[in-house]
Amino acid sequence: MATKKKVSDQGVTVEEVNYLLTKLRDLRNDLESNKRQ
Repeated sequence: MATKKKVSDQGVTVEEVNYLLTKLRDLRNDLESNKRQ
């Protein structure tokens, strides 16, 4: 598909990278809020 840009030879798409980054941010936020409790 032309809309899917390949980031590397592994076949990871931009959408997948953005999804993972969002998940990591959510996890970090959860850890921070847990520490504050």
